[in-house]
Amino acid sequence: MSISLPELIDQLMALARQGRKILLIDADRIPYLAALRADSADVGPEDVLGVVRGSLSEFERNTDTDLELAHLSISERPVFIYLISTRSFRHQICSEYKANRAKSWTPPLRKACVEAMFTFRPHTCFSFDGYEADDLVGILATYLPESIIVSNDKDLLQVPGEHYNPQKRECITITPEQARYYVYEQWIRGDSSDGYGGIYGMGQVKTAKFLESIEWWDRPEWETATKIYRLYEKHKCADKFWVTGILSRILRDVLGSTSLPRWDQVKTPGDEAVP
Repeated sequence: MSISLPELIDQLMALARQGRKILLIDADRIPYLAALRADSADVGPEDVLGVVRGSLSEFERNTDTDLELAHLSISERPVFIYLISTRSFRHQICSEYKANRAKSWTPPLRKACVEAMFTFRPHTCFSFDGYEADDLVGILATYLPESIIVSNDKDLLQVPGEHYNPQKRECITITPEQARYYVYEQWIRGDSSDGYGGIYGMGQVKTAKFLESIEWWDRPEWETATKIYRLYEKHKCADKFWVTGILSRILRDVLGSTSLPRWDQVKTPGDEAVP
């Protein structure tokens, strides 16, 4: 389905105005697990459709159970929006970004399983060049504040709202204050799983003590960012401050634009919506 990101936002806002709940799903794990199953079952590329169909069905059954969706009518059910990563802009500003994963083994049928996802969910599965799935979730959640974020990626804790972790099968609510804290924490610490570091020696405990000492909750973001920069200077790594900040932060808007309103600020009738 050929559609731009702003067009998708517009269609999902129209659905939200109709009272539909949206599940924003960081879906990268689904084809990955399907590819693992295909590999262990010695399934060839031409036969992955059945494996992906089974993985999707299992995911949706578990989600229905955990979010108590099974008893809802079709018109009441949330819309499942599956978002798939592409190579992102972060690779252009940091050669080390996720370079540590290049040497790790990837199921050979992962690409075929991703293509199968688009086959089975052609109207609700999306990817956009330059964006990772968690960025797309963060952007869409900005305009759909009553949506549910579905992911096991800790980076998405930077986005306030309802969260469902399909791996742990648990629901939590992230407040705006908690979301802001996660941004600051990652800005200081970096993310070893993504191959980039922050300030050497600043672990979770030291980072928490630092942020508490500057009373981050009572400061505007620019002032906290200045304090974090001074901390980078103190540790003689100020040159890493901006890159780490960019790599750490989940996108929350379309190319930094603030021109698109949230769905609940739009009073005009909805356009044609995603099925």
